[in-house]
Amino acid sequence: MEETNIFKVLGVSTKEDVLTNLLEYCFNTSRQFSSLFFNSILKWPATTQFDGVHVRKNVPGYGTPDMIISGRRTDTPRVALIELKLHAIEGLDQTDRYAQSECQSAILAQLDFPPNTEFHLIFLTLFPDQKPNSHRFRATSFRPILRALQKTPVSDDRLGSQLLSDWTECLDEFYAAGSLHNEDALTTKLSSNVPGAGFLAFNAFAASIKPAICDSYKSDRSSPQGRPFYLVKFSKSTWHPLALLQDEWRNFDPSKHFDIHLECQFHLRTKKLNVYIHYETNPYKPNLGSNISAQRLADHLRRRREFKAALSGLLSDQFVPASNDRVNQIARAPIPLEELTVSDARKQVKRLLSSSADAIDKALLKSRTGRTNP
Repeated sequence: MEETNIFKVLGVSTKEDVLTNLLEYCFNTSRQFSSLFFNSILKWPATTQFDGVHVRKNVPGYGTPDMIISGRRTDTPRVALIELKLHAIEGLDQTDRYAQSECQSAILAQLDFPPNTEFHLIFLTLFPDQKPNSHRFRATSFRPILRALQKTPVSDDRLGSQLLSDWTECLDEFYAAGSLHNEDALTTKLSSNVPGAGFLAFNAFAASIKPAICDSYKSDRSSPQGRPFYLVKFSKSTWHPLALLQDEWRNFDPSKHFDIHLECQFHLRTKKLNVYIHYETNPYKPNLGSNISAQRLADHLRRRREFKAALSGLLSDQFVPASNDRVNQIARAPIPLEELTVSDARKQVKRLLSSSADAIDKALLKSRTGRTNP
């Protein structure tokens, strides 16, 4: 008889509280598991002895970390604060608050650990490219613990062994469904029925198509009016010279506070991929007229029109210019993905993005100097 996966039966494989409860149970019942976790996720020495685990322990004034794990090795006590993310994004200033020395001191006092305790901050995520706001956290995905459990299954606790086996099966399906191979049909991978795997595949595709002259990219997902889509923005420093503080719109300078970027969007319902060129304020502000003077608004719109005009004739014929000069979209290029493999789609989209990035550089120069070459 085929064994039943309890996470699938209950539909809880994407629930963070369920996972933290599972990890807590396994820490408390399986020495094998704590050793595997210490080695693969915390990077603690093999001689570290498990001391305790605390799930959703409130730290007054700072929040409620998902997990706090303590261990000891000879005379060296260690504590790890783990912020765990499956499909959620980080809360407002969450890792910044936990990274404060006062927060760590409060945790050590709660645990009755000495001030010289080694303190580790771990951002443990399902998606390998998800990063914490605080640079003091070390980001890692679940892949290392998945590989460790597949190589050395836990056997010293029967229930823990079954739960971990079911969980690793879900993890393995997720990462397999989200992986990309050149011969895969791209729309099939991006539309995966495994929760979150389509976005994982999209992130991998986005990383592979970044134009060489762009120095940054950021992926995200959204669902306005129930229309889910994935997006990635490509940019470079000269396309967004200066960001304005959110509450300082009286200082808005149209010559500095703009943001030009290339944006790829894949819509899950239509299975359509589009490449956009956007010219926005920096940061983006809808209903701009209610925040700045009429003169500055007119100057911003004029500069956007001049950029759009300078871009005309430099872009691929795939682009359709926006008909309304008051919208942030400059142009859109639909990319037909039907029957395209990952390899073919990557070549086509990367070629379009690279030529578009070069056109944006030339258009910026032309709008300022009248020339397209330095």
